[in-house]
Amino acid sequence: ARRGEAPGSLDATKSSVTQAPPDSKSATSGKRETGRDLETPMRQSSLDLSEARLAAYCSAKGRMLASFVGFKRAHDEVWLACRADVLDAAMKRLRMFVLRSKAQLDDAGAAGMVALGLAGEAAARRLREASAEAADMPPWTHRRVEGDASLVRLPDAAGRARWLWAGPAEAAESLLAA
Repeated sequence: ARRGEAPGSLDATKSSVTQAPPDSKSATSGKRETGRDLETPMRQSSLDLSEARLAAYCSAKGRMLASFVGFKRAHDEVWLACRADVLDAAMKRLRMFVLRSKAQLDDAGAAGMVALGLAGEAAARRLREASAEAADMPPWTHRRVEGDASLVRLPDAAGRARWLWAGPAEAAESLLAA
């Protein structure tokens, strides 16, 4: 960890959106993602339970309005993690497109779930203590970890390994206290 920085501290700039998408393809068709429709990471058949990927909500002109890390926690549950400061606006816009579908968008934070950004060697040690293979996952891999939590291995940045952990707030506190 860098001087004065907690090795795996709560990243207040992240939050999460949950979508339970029985009909997510029709809910998001026409919304653009860099090079593809936004439906691609949310379509049940296109995202495996062990994968994670980037997604974006773009304007009609192709300008990115919100970016997400998308992963499936179950066969019928897709999570989109995004920054908290764009969450409300992104959900408001996306909900306009799911009115006639069976998809449902919810703020997972309202259900007591949080997202943590973990980075560096101290975070890797902590994750190895919890699960030997969790710290050594390849980038863009998703894995369910203890309890109701999910772990996504993100690409390294500035030579530091990074993960996105999403789960119950109580489990997050115990992970950070360890």
